[in-house]
Amino acid sequence: MFAQGGHYELDHACSEAYRELLALNMDAGHKHITEALQQHPDNLLAVYIADYEDCLPLLLNCDAAAMQIYDRHFATRVHLLEQGDNASPWHLFCLSGLYLHRAEVLLRMGDQVRAALDFNRSYGLIKKNSKQFPGFAGNNSILSTESVMAGALPGNMKWLAAMLGIRGNINAGTDSLHKFILTHTDKDFMVAEARLYYAYLQFYVLYRHNAAIESLTDNNSGITILLKAVMEMDDHRSEAAQKLLEHHIDTGICSKYPVYCYEMGQSMYTRLDTNCRYWFRQYIAQNKSGMLVKDAWLKLANTWYLKDDAIRADSCWKMVLTAGSLKTEADKLAMRIARKPIWANKVLLKARLLTDGGYDTQALALLQSLTLNMLPSVDEQSEYYYRLGAAYEGCHNTDLALKNFTIAVTRSAGTGNQFGARALLHKGLIFESQHKSAEAKTCFQSVLDQPEHDLKNNIDQQARAGLSRLQDHDN
Repeated sequence: MFAQGGHYELDHACSEAYRELLALNMDAGHKHITEALQQHPDNLLAVYIADYEDCLPLLLNCDAAAMQIYDRHFATRVHLLEQGDNASPWHLFCLSGLYLHRAEVLLRMGDQVRAALDFNRSYGLIKKNSKQFPGFAGNNSILSTESVMAGALPGNMKWLAAMLGIRGNINAGTDSLHKFILTHTDKDFMVAEARLYYAYLQFYVLYRHNAAIESLTDNNSGITILLKAVMEMDDHRSEAAQKLLEHHIDTGICSKYPVYCYEMGQSMYTRLDTNCRYWFRQYIAQNKSGMLVKDAWLKLANTWYLKDDAIRADSCWKMVLTAGSLKTEADKLAMRIARKPIWANKVLLKARLLTDGGYDTQALALLQSLTLNMLPSVDEQSEYYYRLGAAYEGCHNTDLALKNFTIAVTRSAGTGNQFGARALLHKGLIFESQHKSAEAKTCFQSVLDQPEHDLKNNIDQQARAGLSRLQDHDN
């Protein structure tokens, strides 16, 4: 099916394949790719677009068996593209894009070393292409994205940016990507993908949550809807996430991409809606990667515990110990919790879920019904003050939010729990929003200085993004 040698042409079949694949309409996309290669076997752009058929499902499913197939397809595609016309700006662009795709998949699957090597290769190729073809607009779509990604790399991957000499200017990279989007129409190649990257970077790196969510307007694209729902959840808007998913979720998409079931379950879980059980069980049954399975079982256990069903709660609790993998921080945290045969205070647990879902008024009422005497452990007291801070922040009372976050930091000192670091991160974000750069930098740096805790990689990455934003602003 693949071409030997050849040229690069974005014909109608290629354009349609690209559009359908990004919308997760894989059958339609495959049909158009097959048509494109049958009509023009030497069209290497069709070879490049075919890569989305492998990498997008892998980004969502993290299936190890599918990864082995992808590696074989990837090697074939690289071999074919290396035989392309090196006088074309598409030649190195496509090779760079392939390596970026696989780097993203490998990073998602937890293989940071291979991801770093592919990122390295991709960045080197697109830099070379930019020098050879400075007027080729497609360069910016990859180069800008990689520049921002390098600026917000986790601490254990900072060596990569140093090795490549990437300064990683977050604001400049994002602005360049935005310029690419503004100077092209939605029908142009790479624009739909650039919009996804831009929204992701706005939300998770620049902390422009509302702008990121509002920029995702394609309600016919499966991947756009999923990304938007995840962002709604991460911004503590579980009701909005649930409504979005309800309009798109069906049996077919759940069997192909179980992550939809997980996110639907999560949106209900953080509203104390026990219907979440159905969706978590669907996720567990259909997921092939083992990722987030321990986390899903723990959440199922909590739903039964809150309903005073000890037998079912214990049964789910035991599954956390044996099912799934330990590839994600959420699963590692679930495992550590399950190894301690101590259930959380029910009122505090409800408040935890409600603050995560954005129901801050209800959470605050629950928290105010508690006293420290009801919370004998230091970890529970730390979480209590953190949740109070989060609830007050959600209710737009920043003074009381900061006060309680500060107490959470003090209570967490020397415990190794996550709540001190999370409280410091929130304080930094509040100070950043108030344009108090010095105070924000102090908080973000203090996050990084915290000893090992449950969510260190995730929280540290957010703190580094905050420091990078402030540094870019100062420059």
